[in-house]
Amino acid sequence: APQGQLLTASLAQPEGRAQPLFVASYDPDRKALIVTSLLPEGSDRDKVHELWLIAGQDKPKSLGLVEAGKAKVIPLPTDILGKMAEGSALAISEEAPGGSKNPDGPTGPVISVGKLARL
Repeated sequence: APQGQLLTASLAQPEGRAQPLFVASYDPDRKALIVTSLLPEGSDRDKVHELWLIAGQDKPKSLGLVEAGKAKVIPLPTDILGKMAEGSALAISEEAPGGSKNPDGPTGPVISVGKLARL
């Protein structure tokens, strides 16, 4: 398969305030998404931040939890790798500890969203 592209997304509040809350970059060599939370460390004490991939008409797919103020490398399964493309969206929802109970999407509010684009 041809080598994927380096993609990046800046996740800001849906209301359109420009300040990103999270930044994500997809590294095709490592087959991983590196997600950095720009929120103050410890600000997610009573809730968790869950990362979602929204590709085309697919239902949102959870990529796991991201801690406030930290960076996380998320290894991606093969079925997700093909969806890491320009225009696919990443979103972060605020969930009760343990994450969304719904496999098909967030149960809490979406606090930031951004599209993957080429660097």
